[in-house]
Amino acid sequence: MIKLMFSLLFLFALSNRVQCQIIDNSTPKTDKDNKKETSEQLDKKEFTTVYLSVGYFNTFRQFEDQTPFTVKKEWESQTPTKNFGFNLGFYIPLAKHFDLDIGFNYLPYGEAYNYKDSLSDSTFQYINKYQQVGLPIRLKFTFFNEKQTDLGFKPFISVGVVPSNILSIRYFSNYTVADGTPFENEVQKITKNLSGFVLSTTASLGLVYKAEKVSLKIMPEFRYNISNSYIGVFWKHNLWAWGINAGIEFDF
Repeated sequence: MIKLMFSLLFLFALSNRVQCQIIDNSTPKTDKDNKKETSEQLDKKEFTTVYLSVGYFNTFRQFEDQTPFTVKKEWESQTPTKNFGFNLGFYIPLAKHFDLDIGFNYLPYGEAYNYKDSLSDSTFQYINKYQQVGLPIRLKFTFFNEKQTDLGFKPFISVGVVPSNILSIRYFSNYTVADGTPFENEVQKITKNLSGFVLSTTASLGLVYKAEKVSLKIMPEFRYNISNSYIGVFWKHNLWAWGINAGIEFDF
């Protein structure tokens, strides 16, 4: 389903590009007209931009134990984890300064637990990694156009939503016994009680350096899952992440 939606959106962007390239030869253009058109083209983009970026995020969750006798109290001692993700997508010009940002995103969220016995060398650690994929849909506002910045630096902001799916949880764990001997458990894949669909909100502030057809982009971003990560349970679990994306953009 995600692949079908992405394909349809890409075809829409491509048709938008083709329509923008139709040439009208009905009336000869004077030098004055050509200069005016060139100036207008600087203010209005007539291309679609494709981007690819990698992100490094601090990830965690907002948690509230509502189980009888607080059986999930241990989760209150969990700590954030840092994870890499990636983004692939494109911008569709809407109006002056405004673009529609549509893409595909993968970002594993995480939570960690670390126990150490005070009377021996016994320890126990685990990490839950939530494998989440989504389709970001954002509105992007660019502060400057090509004509207003000679160096090609263009700051922007974007806000939107990310319809997502938590595919599974990868559970990593290890421990040591009283004499300090370490043991590593096999990685487990958990899907029980996971929400099939979650909705995230996203906000970012970034900077693009444009050079001909290729641009460099850096973009700090914050995300928050407004949907619970689990269904049929007695606790609230809302994943969040903040970090920075860096990547490249291509105009075509």
